[in-house]
Amino acid sequence: MESEQSMTLPSAQHQEKFQEKSDPAICCRACGQLVTRRNCNGPDTVDSERTFRNPAGYSFHVKVFGEAEGCRVVGEAVSEASWFPDYAWRLALCRECDTHLGWRFEKSGHSDFWGLIVTRLTGV
Repeated sequence: MESEQSMTLPSAQHQEKFQEKSDPAICCRACGQLVTRRNCNGPDTVDSERTFRNPAGYSFHVKVFGEAEGCRVVGEAVSEASWFPDYAWRLALCRECDTHLGWRFEKSGHSDFWGLIVTRLTGV
């Protein structure tokens, strides 16, 4: 049996490597910035991956995430033409290079979530 003095805790670096292996990174395709992790799923009530078409006719294959720390939002929340009823959306850009990565969806009294464009990410 090991004594308390000989027992060592895993280093922070080791813990980070374990985190990366168990929950792989999803990054901005344009610059490589960490955007989110594969296990940061969105609300259970939202399909995790779908293709949507906006009013201008552009199609986007979107995956839903509960967190996207590598994104920043811009603009006012807009409810017009939202793909998720009763949710307003705001543009989501890469924090590093400002590439448009998707949208953040917001609804009063509910958790926000992110709809990120799959083709603009790596590791999805």
